[in-house]
Formats: sequence, C-alpha cells, structure tokens
Amino acid sequence: RPIGGAPTNAALAVLATKLSAMDAGAATDAFFEGASPEGRARYTDVQLIGQGAYSVVARATDSRKNMPVAIKRISEVFYDAHEAKKVLREIRLLRDFRHPNIIWLHALVPPASMETFNDIWIVTDYMDGDLRRIIKSRREIEPLKVRMYMAQLIAALHHVHALDSIHRDLKPANVLVSRKGNLKLCDFGLARTVKQNHGTEVEQEGAPVDPSKPPPLVPQMTNYVVTRWYRAPEIILQQPYGAPVDMWAAGCIFKELLELMPGSKFKTGALFPGRYCRSEEHTSE
Repeated sequence: RPIGGAPTNAALAVLATKLSAMDAGAATDAFFEGASPEGRARYTDVQLIGQGAYSVVARATDSRKNMPVAIKRISEVFYDAHEAKKVLREIRLLRDFRHPNIIWLHALVPPASMETFNDIWIVTDYMDGDLRRIIKSRREIEPLKVRMYMAQLIAALHHVHALDSIHRDLKPANVLVSRKGNLKLCDFGLARTVKQNHGTEVEQEGAPVDPSKPPPLVPQMTNYVVTRWYRAPEIILQQPYGAPVDMWAAGCIFKELLELMPGSKFKTGALFPGRYCRSEEHTSE
C-alpha cells in the first residue's frame, strides 16, 4: 500500500463523528472495534475527548482499578511506516520511564485477531488538561503554581535525560496537568535515545535473544523535530544537538507562564513565534 495519511484521517473523522452521536454502550463498541473482548471488557464509560492526525483519544474507567484512564486509539497503525515507527518508539520508551511526572503506560489493549490486527489502543494516565489550554486562556496564574509546574517539568526532563533520551517535541500541548496542579510529560513519538546500549551490553548478531526484554533502540537524530516556536537554535541551524534542546523548549514554556502571573507587564505570547523555519532563523540571529 502507498505511504500516506489521508485515508487514516478520513477514518478517524468518521469514527469521531459516530462516537459523538452514540450512547455510552454504542460508543464503547465503536471505539473498541477490532479489540479483543477480554481486553475491552476492562474499560467502561468511554467518552471521546480529543482527536489528532492519526488517533482518537477517549476517557474511560478502568473497572479493575476503579480509576479514570485515557485510551488513545491509533487506526491503521501500519499504513504509514513513519507513523508506525513513532508509535513503536513511544511504547518502547514508556516501558522504561518510571516517574510521577511522566505519563504512565498502563496497558495495551490486545487485538481480537493477529490476522486482522490494524489498530492499537494505548492506555495511559488520564489528566484534566494541558499547559496549552492554560496559556491560551490567558487567565492569571499565581507565582507558586508557575514554580510548581516548572519544578515538575524539569524533574520529568531530568528523568528522561538520565535514561539517555531526548524528548525532542516539548511544547505546552505535550505537558498534561490536573486540576490539583499535578503535571505529566507525554507524547514521546519523536523522542530519541542518545546512547545505543544505555550502559549495557548490546546483543551481537546470532546471540540468543531474551523475549522478555525489548531490543535496544538505535540512535537516529534528525533536524525535523519540535514545533517551530520551541525549536532550539542548533536545530534551526541544522547543527548537532542533544538534551539541551529540551531545556530550551522548557525555557520558552516558562516565559509564557511568567506572562500569566499577576502584574506581568509582558503579554507577547510565544518567545519566537516564527511562521516557518527561515523566519525563526532570522529571529535567532
């Protein structure tokens, strides 16, 4: 099949429309179409809460733990090879991350049949919103809450970097928050590892493979990363880069939060709101 995203987007739009118009039971059936009966039975009260380019996100209740969770359904996951790699990479990294300020991978809902396996359901923590909504609302935030958000964000990045990884797509929309002020970093589809073996031995060709352990990720750095407004200068200028690009993005987010504090005289929004890469290059100069 040719590489492309249009059929996937069309399928997602149809699914989102159906879910919005259905009652709870019918919406659950539509959302989990193609999933195993045993896997889907665990989740009830499915409510559509968002839609991306390749996924539909719903809020549900985990009946075993009696807690709300977020479930991202990615349709036709094998249609676009590039997007399939992003999904695999995110799942692989989330297995390693164990930090209160990083989204937790609870489960993967298995498909009903491997022969018809086409969609994937990723179950993670449910959060009430994200920093993008807070910044866009322009409502005032107390200095204590700004410090609390930034402390949690830096803690999350420290954990990611300690595991020789780089998020590479840090922006307000990828920083989830709860009503109580808890923060969790999410969306690791563009993340990369810096070291191939994370300080452990790399399996040699022909060596026995342990099926209980995922294979090591291979470092593969590109320049097409990070939403434009949060790209570090070294990425814009196509220079070698590392973990500091995440800190640059965190600083850009910090600046937007500072403008929401009471008494702030600056209301300029994003630090470098370029409309295309060349515009940002001139700005950074």
